Amino acid sequence: MIGIVSSNSINTVKKASEKFGILSFFDAVLGIEDPGRPKPHSDKILFCLKMLKCKAYESILVGDTIEDVSAGKNAGVYTIGVLTGSSNMEKLSSRSNIE
Repeated sequence: MIGIVSSNSINTVKKASEKFGILSFFDAVLGIEDPGRPKPHSDKILFCLKMLKCKAYESILVGDTIEDVSAGKNAGVYTIGVLTGSSNMEKLSSRSNIE
């Protein structure tokens, strides 16, 4: 099971995913308009896990911002930071990325 939790709108995420032909790979797509507080809070991550019927300890979050990494850590999922966003390695790997 694979989901997207974005700070963008669902429409924006779906358009970008369709452009690259990857939308069909995702079982859940959540955006800013979905329930819960935005990242760095874990609300939307936990909501996505519930939709996918996955446990936090069974899951991996891949993100490219401090907010992504914080949300993943706050949700208790294994979290991987990638250097494609606006954050550097030092910021993404900081232990202070928890609510």
